[in-house]
Parts: sequence; structure tokens; C-alpha cells
Amino acid sequence: MGRWIWTDTTTDKQACRLWHAFDIPEGAVVSRATLYITVDNGFRLLLDGEEIGQGSDWRCISVFDLTWFLKPGHHVVAVE
Repeated sequence: MGRWIWTDTTTDKQACRLWHAFDIPEGAVVSRATLYITVDNGFRLLLDGEEIGQGSDWRCISVFDLTWFLKPGHHVVAVE
């Protein structure tokens, strides 16, 4: 289960940007990589700077299969 991220101070039209960098070792094969996400009001999901999806309904979990995107090397997953 994931975590809910919030703050004590918010403003109108506030944008929140989160990212995580990770490395896949040379010679490794990713057999399965699935990302589940839900957010309040809307999101854009990016992998290595390329938008791979978006959504806007917090009542539904969006599911993204990242398996074919992940090769050995450095990667950054980001959510706005």
C-alpha cells in the first residue's frame, strides 16, 4: 500500500511534483513493472522525462505497465 502525501499549508492551484531516481543493473531483465496511482484532482506521470499517462479521478486507481520501458540504466519516475 502506498502513502498519502499532504502538507499543513496549501494554496489555490498548487502543484506538487514528486520524483524518484533508480538504476537497473547492466544485464538485468525486468520481468514485470506495474505502477498503481491515484491522486486528488489530477496527475501527470512521467518516466525519464516522457509523459506516459495522466488521470484525474481519485476514486479510481490508474494502472500503468512499465515493463517495456525499463531497460538497464538510470531512470527517473515523476508525478506532477
